[in-house]
Amino acid sequence: MINKCRLCGDADISLTLNFGHQPIASQLITKNEKSSPKFPLQLGICNHCGLIQLLEAAPYEALVPSMPLIYKEPEQHLDDLAEQITKIPGLSVNSVFAAVSYKDTTLMDRLHAKNFLNNWQINPKSDLGVANNNANIETLQHYITPETSCHIAAKHGQADCLLARHILEHADKTQSFIKALSELIKMDGYLVIEVPDCTSNLQLKDYTMVWEEHRSYFTENNFHKILQHSGFEPVTITSYPGIYENSLVQIARKVPSSKIDTAASIDTTSLLSVYSAAFTAIKIKLKEYLTEQLAGSDGLVLYGAGHLSAAFINHHDLANLVAFIADDTAEKQGQFLAGSGIPVRSSDAMMTGNYPLCLFGLSPEIEDKVIANNQDYISQGGQFYSALASSNRAIHKRISGYTPNNPS
Repeated sequence: MINKCRLCGDADISLTLNFGHQPIASQLITKNEKSSPKFPLQLGICNHCGLIQLLEAAPYEALVPSMPLIYKEPEQHLDDLAEQITKIPGLSVNSVFAAVSYKDTTLMDRLHAKNFLNNWQINPKSDLGVANNNANIETLQHYITPETSCHIAAKHGQADCLLARHILEHADKTQSFIKALSELIKMDGYLVIEVPDCTSNLQLKDYTMVWEEHRSYFTENNFHKILQHSGFEPVTITSYPGIYENSLVQIARKVPSSKIDTAASIDTTSLLSVYSAAFTAIKIKLKEYLTEQLAGSDGLVLYGAGHLSAAFINHHDLANLVAFIADDTAEKQGQFLAGSGIPVRSSDAMMTGNYPLCLFGLSPEIEDKVIANNQDYISQGGQFYSALASSNRAIHKRISGYTPNNPS
């Protein structure tokens, strides 16, 4: 367990929710082995700065995927964000833009279309020495340090504006990682950083939010002060709405010194407290409900062989109820969920037995498309619900006593 906050370094951190030892949610294995490595998964908060964070989790080496993956992040707001960036005082078509990872490519493309052509992006192999082709964000965050960033800046030149979308939440050493990003930026230059907003998941008591790859969890109440610890001052903070979760974007300026707001957010602390306290009751009621609904059937199906399905199954102890994971990605079929040995099959398998319930373990905006492609399953009596509390089809709504915590 860490003994100090990942961001501010204070030792006043509290454990709020212990999921016990869990297999890696993002991993699929090629053999039906239930003895996959398991690691402690514990959620807590820093009482000094208010950052929600994992207090104990798997090392980054255990998170490297078994196949090359591209994680898709929300993009519906990127046109607006690109327009915001072009209007930042001091930036022009002659400014140098840099990107931390492939997650920034589509935003950089939008800037390129606006004639902002002077740019570079960190190359994991040539800039960081990462040789594993399967390595992803979990590895990138480890190798981006203040030291390596100095070498990268000497090679490419410091940027006037650095883009860093959906990587800060993965950083094992949050403050060190932000300082590493700072080394890539000129003084008075800008950092554009985007993270998922966990507020709605806390309100809706959705425990699939917590997984080993996200070391930190941000809310609009604490996000404004995250960069202050490393010499940045906020310029703008925007919350872009999403179906599963909102995206928080901060544009911050690198300054010689910054005023640090260290007060923990009461709202965030209260939300986390209620979220954590409700877990055991929801876990019990969910399992009771599904056991009753599945009586006499061939079991439950989850749709989508990703970390959301795995977290839902593992956190709520549902492995013995699940027949298989439906996923039409050819590379995933024939593999098994780490820790439980649940097989991954094509969605056609839903027609081969008595599977009355299928729960989506993917983003709600994809649900209608999946349903349209599986009308035969519905015709034979199958029902689709969602494992995600943010969905209109959330299975949580069918559980007696489930009450969101002041959802917006």
